[in-house]
Order: sequence, then C-alpha cells, then structure tokens
Amino acid sequence: PVERSTHDLEAYNLYLRGRFHWNKRTDDETRKAIECFRQATEKDPAYAPAYAGLADCYTMLESMPRSESLPKGRAAALKALELDGDLAEAYASLGWIAFGYDWDVRAAAESFRKALELNPNYATAHQWRGLMLMNTGRPDEALREVRRARELDPLSPIINAAVGFVLFFTGHHEEAEQELLKTLEMDPGFAPIHHVLGWIHEKRGDYEQAVEEQKLAFSLEGEHEMAKALEDSFRKSGYDGAIRAMREYFLKAKTRLASRYCTAAECSVMLGEYERAYELLEKAIEEREPEVVFLRVLPGFDSIRAEPRFQELLKRIGVSDDDIRALLE
Repeated sequence: PVERSTHDLEAYNLYLRGRFHWNKRTDDETRKAIECFRQATEKDPAYAPAYAGLADCYTMLESMPRSESLPKGRAAALKALELDGDLAEAYASLGWIAFGYDWDVRAAAESFRKALELNPNYATAHQWRGLMLMNTGRPDEALREVRRARELDPLSPIINAAVGFVLFFTGHHEEAEQELLKTLEMDPGFAPIHHVLGWIHEKRGDYEQAVEEQKLAFSLEGEHEMAKALEDSFRKSGYDGAIRAMREYFLKAKTRLASRYCTAAECSVMLGEYERAYELLEKAIEEREPEVVFLRVLPGFDSIRAEPRFQELLKRIGVSDDDIRALLE
C-alpha cells in the first residue's frame, strides 16, 4: 500500500497511529493524530502520506477557526503531492477542501475523480465523494459511494456511520436509524452517531430522547458543561429551553470555533427566531464553517429552505437549485 512508502518503521507506525486517532473524529483525538503525523514527518521528511494525514486532520479540527486550519490543511496536501504526485490520499484531501472550504464543487469532483483513478480502493475518497453527491442533488449515487466505502473499510466507524448519515440527510430516517444503531454496536462511544440519532428523535417529536442522545454525544466529546446545560434547561423549560441553551453555549464556546454560528443558526430557526438565524448564517458563511456547505440538507433549516432569502445564501456557496441543475447538465 502507498502508506508503506517509507523505510522508517517508526514513521510508518506513527502514521498508522495517526489514522487511528483521526478516525475517532473528536477534537482531542484529532490533535493526537496531528502530533503523530507531525512526528512521522520528522522521522522521514519525504513521507508523503503523513502530510496527507496532517491535511485531513486540519480539515476536521473544531477548536481552530477555519481561516487558520484550512490553509494549513491545503499546504500539507500540496506538500504531499510535491513528494508523491500519484498519492490518492492527497487528491482526496484537496477534494474535501475544495468542496467544504472553497465551495467549488467542480474542482472537488475532479480531485475525487483523480484520487479514485489512482486508487479505486481508497475508502475515504468514496465516502467524501458520497457526501458531496448527497449535497448536490444525487442521493442514489451518494448512497452507492458510501456503501462502496463501507465495503472497502468495514471496520471504520466513521465510514459505517456515513451510510446512516446519507440516509438521514436524504429523508430516510428509519433506515438511517437502523444503520446507525448497527454502527454503535461496533463503537458505542462514537459521538457523531448520537448527534444524528438525536435529530431523528426530534423529527419524531420524541424530545426527551432527543435530548438524551445529544447529552450523550456532548459528554463523549468531552463537552460536559454542554451536556449539563441541556439537561438542566430541558427540565426547567422543555425542549425550547434546551435548544436555547445549546445556542448560547455554542456562541460562547472556545472549543467549537469551527461550527458555532451554523449550529446557533439552526437553533434559532427551531425557536422561530428567523432574523437571528439569518444574522448567524451570515457569520457562518463569513467564517466558512464546515456545516455551511451542507445547508441544502441540514434538517434544522427545513422550515426556511424554500425561502428566496435562503436560496440566495445557497447561491453564494454554489449549491442553489440553479447551481445544481447546471452541475447535472
């Protein structure tokens, strides 16, 4: 495999450890992964996959503003390609940056195509391409891609979860729940799944269980204050109180710098505070937060998605209905 392209066994082991931490998808684990990949590049400065690993970490890091983390990620991916021009991982990294940060779907599609041409069995490239397709009006293709990723890497919690995520975001809530519960059997502590299960329970009107799932997710991510605030607010003021507490927490948080405004905007829509939601969305777009690119499918915005004002926001990030039609032609 391409990741073995080092003669330094210690660098290779550090790389594997970095990928292990990165797959956990919490901020603490991502920072551990960064340290592993950084040490791998010190052991072998020509070890391209370790730079691709750094790139992937910076695209996921929550505790750093995107204006700082994404340029670091891009530089690491380009360094990987400078060292190895045929590295599929680096092209996939650039594809994710093009999609989630540059808002350039065509460039992202080209990078994913190149990655899969170089290595058709690179599961993460299939996963990320699937998420891009999900957000550009092609749910069936998206599902095929994430299922292919799972065939290639059946033990990865995030790749297994991606199948459930695509099902959820394309409106198949029951199927999504079944897939996510199966993934939890593999890794009961995988926080992103509990967030999505919370949204599924909310859609059903089962607010108590929705809060329980969100509390569990935040606790697993080390956000114990948020979990307690949710519990206390739900007990005192019901689900609206819990949503309000979540919004305030995200706006003040030092650990959620990469996604605070978009999440707070979703909370505002759920509370019926639409002007506040649009103000926060403007800030999310300005900060190029990772969730912004998923505005077409994020369930918290369902009630305003058809509004011309919201469609105008989608146009600014290249995923309005008109943009999608042009992409499909």
